[in-house]
Amino acid sequence: MKKKGLGLIILVAIVAGVCIITCPDRQKHLDAIGKELNSGISQGISSDEDSEADALLGILNALASNFTLRGIEQYLEVDNYFLFSTGKITCRNGEVKRLSFGICGHVFTTFDDKDVKEWINEL
Repeated sequence: MKKKGLGLIILVAIVAGVCIITCPDRQKHLDAIGKELNSGISQGISSDEDSEADALLGILNALASNFTLRGIEQYLEVDNYFLFSTGKITCRNGEVKRLSFGICGHVFTTFDDKDVKEWINEL
């Protein structure tokens, strides 16, 4: 019985240690958010037209992605809770939006390309 308890404590300590060591930093949150934004923007601005229209949309996509990511970068706050971290922004109306969750070296975004399409359509 005592060996099982000690083994469980050691296992929990190892898992906690791995989480602490690999907790994602702000840059990893920005990278994950940027990747998801790029995906959503490219799908939100798509065309079935000819190659000239595709080239123009590609340029618009790059500009929109860069502009959006710079805006997010300016306002992104990352809270580090040692085992995990969260990324959030505070909107003008005071509403806090959680954009990402990071644990064990990986960052998961809390929005998808459908959300980005809605944001584009609102603009």
